[in-house]
Amino acid sequence: MTLASVRAEGMLDPELYEAVLLIGDIIAAHCPNTAARSEFIRACLSADWYEAASMIEGMLAEPGHLKGRQEARLREFYDLLTERLLDP
Repeated sequence: MTLASVRAEGMLDPELYEAVLLIGDIIAAHCPNTAARSEFIRACLSADWYEAASMIEGMLAEPGHLKGRQEARLREFYDLLTERLLDP
């Protein structure tokens, strides 16, 4: 299962789909040459929202390494996770 097939089947709403891609890119920039982006996307595809949230928490613990709006985008995604998915 790919992120594109998940979107096509309507398993992720458009807002969440776009957020997953954006956060995946931020993770890739923060952790270059690692599998972190793939692991994040895999967690989202399997709806392992606790794992995805854990990865975001880890990045937010080091805000000095984030650039521009990355911290704000990570916080927005984390809030989306906690409001919609972790505590429905």
